Formats: sequence, structure tokens, C-alpha cells
Amino acid sequence: MATRFTRDGIKQLRWDVEQALAPLEKHWDAKFKLGTIRFRENSADIKVSVSLVGDSGIVQTREREAFIKSASQYGLKSAWLDQEFCSSGSYFRITGLSTRRLKYPVDVERRDGKPFKFSAILVAQLMRLVEYEENAPTAPTLDSIKERLSSQGVI
Repeated sequence: MATRFTRDGIKQLRWDVEQALAPLEKHWDAKFKLGTIRFRENSADIKVSVSLVGDSGIVQTREREAFIKSASQYGLKSAWLDQEFCSSGSYFRITGLSTRRLKYPVDVERRDGKPFKFSAILVAQLMRLVEYEENAPTAPTLDSIKERLSSQGVI
């Protein structure tokens, strides 16, 4: 039994609380996320957030809801939620919007699961590039050029 909280003790407490919450996640069909743990010698405060899992199996976080509601205010499209873009050779998926962060409000996740924060302007530019690439006309092939020229009577 602990007589006072230490840094190592808090790490163990976090792990124990996460294990205790696992059955509740299944029961409530929700995702529990432990936030910061602030502690003093004899007490600790733990921040816990709970998000329900939607019908599609995606956790409905506050940031996801904020992206859907407020994307246009940041020059973004709500349809871009869960879409991927490439930056510096890595692929990122848009996961939400934190409206309290002014400089880097867009939450993204790299393919390996590591979370990052991006500026809205950069994400908008990269997503417009993705849209352009998807809708860009394809380069003509040699056969299509020959066919067009022969139909015009050039060759």
C-alpha cells in the first residue's frame, strides 16, 4: 500500500485505471481516454473523457464534432474528415478540429497512429492538391493521339 504518490506510482495508477476502464468500454460501447494526472503527496486528480462509438465503429469525439460543425470557418470542408493527405513524405488522416488552438487547430494522425497538429491553411492547401490530383485530366496516350490525328486525316 502506498503511503504517498510518486511519479512511478502515478504511472502504475494510470495503467491500473486503464485496465479497470476496459470492461466499461465494452459495456457502454464507448472509448474512455485518460488525460493528465495531477498529483500531490496524498491526492491525485485524473481527467477522464468518454466518447461514444458511432454506428460505423468510429469514436465520436468532441474534435470530430467540431470539425463537422466548424470546418468552413477555417477554410476547410467537413467532407475532408477522415481523408488522407501527404506532407513531407508521410500520409496523414484528418481526425478533428480543436477550436481552442489558434495556430494549429487541425488534429491529424499519421498512418502509424501518432497524432499531430497542423495549421488549417496548410491542411486546406494539401487537401485541395489531393482533390486536384484526383480530378486532373489524364495525359493522352500515344494510341489516343494517333487515333485523333488519323480521324482528322493528318496521318
